Amino acid sequence: MHVLAIQDSALIADQWLPQLQQALTMAQHQLTLLTHPHELPSAIEKTKPHLILLRLNQLTPQNIETLDHVRQAATHIPILILTQLDNAPMAVTILEPQDYFLVRNDHTTDGIMYAIHYAAERHSLLTKLKQFSVQRDFFATHDALTKLPNRFSFHQVLKRILTQARRHQHIFALLMIDLDHFKNVNDQFGHNVGDLLLKKIAQILKSIIRKKDLLIPLDSLTRLGGDEFAILVNEIKSPTDASMIAERILKNLHAPLKIKEYEISITASIGIACYPQAGTNLNALMRNADTAMYHAKKQGRDGYQFYSPNDKRAPALKKPALK
Repeated sequence: MHVLAIQDSALIADQWLPQLQQALTMAQHQLTLLTHPHELPSAIEKTKPHLILLRLNQLTPQNIETLDHVRQAATHIPILILTQLDNAPMAVTILEPQDYFLVRNDHTTDGIMYAIHYAAERHSLLTKLKQFSVQRDFFATHDALTKLPNRFSFHQVLKRILTQARRHQHIFALLMIDLDHFKNVNDQFGHNVGDLLLKKIAQILKSIIRKKDLLIPLDSLTRLGGDEFAILVNEIKSPTDASMIAERILKNLHAPLKIKEYEISITASIGIACYPQAGTNLNALMRNADTAMYHAKKQGRDGYQFYSPNDKRAPALKKPALK
């Protein structure tokens, strides 16, 4: 553990300082002393401390300034404050919402060492809890395998885009992408390879939508489940814009993919539903994009199909023009 202490006249005069430094050294910890709080940012960057130690004996403007420097510089580091002031708890609220700890009575070496370890362990626990909370929130809206937004998150984005489209009267497209014969990959190479292939497909789709000529937001791409993905293309000028993206996806999948020691060829069938022609609500668009995708499979796979409300057979399969 590395402890960073801000040294003032009271701290220098304390007889326990050499003993504290010796105790920390014996416990294989380090103590770095600063003469001025202005040194904090560079010292934090250099030493990566686990805890900051300071003394608060008087509520002078200088000490309040020191607390403010600590608040700004030590945003993710626990702070241990030695004090005997009765109103210290009110004074140090300037540090909130950071983790800080007051030691008001036992200022012996043993007492301070105990407080240092307690503060560091408590901060470590709080940090782990925060990380767990962040991960929990992330996986509530994202697919665990590909890290793409999941179906729930995708539905929220689709609802938002629907609201915008109704308000501003623009069109958008929903592309439903299903890998062809993906079950064969799992059967032949195993589910581990199948999972790696899905992650690779996710990376390919992300790279396509982030091209400079598209720059489609990442939350518009999702793994719906299994081997099925979807992309929302907002504010398109015509359905041709959606077909261009579908062709690009199919073209990028034609090259064999290196997964472990295997080279795996995979194709996809894509169904396209455009708002408002193919539906004006979430369920209709999802259903009709899915219907168009299955038409693409029936027509031979490795292609895309637009949903047409006026033609139950849907338009003829469109194959990408490969160069």
